[in-house]
Amino acid sequence: MKNKNLINILTSMLNQFSADSNISITLKNVLAEISTLIEAEAASFFVHKKEVDKLVCETCIGPVDITGLSIPSSQGIVGEVFTDHHSKLIEDVKKDASHLSKVDEKTGFVTKSLMTVPVEFDENVYGCLQALNKNTDTGFFNTDDLEYFELLALNLGIILKNIELTEKAVLDKLIEKDIADARIAQSVLFPKINAYEFISGGVQPYRELSGDFIDYFEVNGRIAFIQGDVSGKGVPATILMSRCMSLFRLFAKEEWDASHIAKKMNNEIYGQGTDDRFATCVMGWLDGNDLQFVNCGHNPVLHYAGGKYREYGSSAPPVGIVNDEAFNPSDQGITINEGSSVYVSTDGITEAKINGKEIDSKGLAQMAKNQDGMSAPQRYEQINRFLQKDVIQLHDDATLLVILPRS
Repeated sequence: MKNKNLINILTSMLNQFSADSNISITLKNVLAEISTLIEAEAASFFVHKKEVDKLVCETCIGPVDITGLSIPSSQGIVGEVFTDHHSKLIEDVKKDASHLSKVDEKTGFVTKSLMTVPVEFDENVYGCLQALNKNTDTGFFNTDDLEYFELLALNLGIILKNIELTEKAVLDKLIEKDIADARIAQSVLFPKINAYEFISGGVQPYRELSGDFIDYFEVNGRIAFIQGDVSGKGVPATILMSRCMSLFRLFAKEEWDASHIAKKMNNEIYGQGTDDRFATCVMGWLDGNDLQFVNCGHNPVLHYAGGKYREYGSSAPPVGIVNDEAFNPSDQGITINEGSSVYVSTDGITEAKINGKEIDSKGLAQMAKNQDGMSAPQRYEQINRFLQKDVIQLHDDATLLVILPRS
C-alpha cells in the first residue's frame, strides 16, 4: 500500500509541475502528502544554494513555518547528511549533540525524533529531506520509516533531475531562438550588398553572432564607410560592434574628417568597458574617386592598380585601447583610378586557409586581378561564394569591403 501511495505522489508531482511549472508549489503539496504517509508532525526540504554554500529551507509542512531558514552546509544534522551523502535517523534528539537546538529555541518547536535523508541523483546532491516527530504514542521514527523515507528521496532526486533537464532543454531552445533572432537583427544593421555599383561588402559570421561589422551610406554626396572587427566573441562582442556602428553613423552625419571621427569614437569607447574590449577598423570617406581613411590597427587596406598592389597599414591604435591623449590618428589617401580597386578585409579572410596555406594579402590581390570588369557587388559575392567552399578553412568571421571608382 505504501509503495502504491508513493507512486501516486510522484505521479501527482510530475503532473502538477507540468501544469504550472512551479517547483516550489509542487514540492509543498507533495511534502504534505509525504508527511501524512510517514505520519510526521513536520517535514521540510532543504535545497543547497551553491552561490552561498548554504542549505535553505525551500518548503515545509508543520506547526512552525521555517521556509527560508538558512544553515551552513557543514553544520547540524542537515549539513552532516548533505556532506556525507548518508541518511541519519535519530530516534531521540536529546541523545544526539549534532542536532541544532538553537533552531528549536528560535522557532519554539520541540523536536523529539527526526529523519534526514539526502536528495540526490547522478552524484548531484540537491539537498535534504527532513521529517520530525512521528505522530504516534512514542513519537519516535524507526528504521522502517527511514527506508521508506530514503525510497521517497531517491525518486524525488530522479524527478528533480528530470525537471532540471527539462528546464535546461527549454532554456536552450529559448537561447537558440534568441541567438537566431539576434543574428537576423544584426544582419539588418549591415547595408544591402547591391545598394551601389561602386561599393559593396558584407559579413560572413564564423559563429551565430559576428564581431565583425560593416557600413556604408551617403552623406551629402559623399560615401561614409567603416569596416571593423571587435575583440571577443558572442553577445559582448555584438554589443560593442553595434555601439561602434552607431557612433560612426552619428559622427559621420557631422561630416568630420575620418581622423576626427576616429578620435571621437575612441573617446566614447575607451574606459567604458574592460581592457580587453576594443575594435580594429578602417573608416573614411569616398568623395568621387578620392578615398580618405584612417586605419585603426586593422588589416592593411589593399589598393590594386596596374597589375600591382600596395598595402596601407595602421595609422592609429585600435579604438578603445588607449586614452584620448595617446590616440592620435592620421588620415591616409588613395585616388582610385579607372581599372583600380580597394579591398578592405578582416583577418578572417587573409588568415583563411586553402590546402593548409593562408590566403593572405597576395591571395586577395590575385582575386582582385581576376575580377576586372566586375561591379563591387559582383566582386563581393564571388569572393563570398569562394569562402564557403569546402576546401576553405575559416577560423573567424570573414568580412570584406570592395571600393571602385565612383565616376
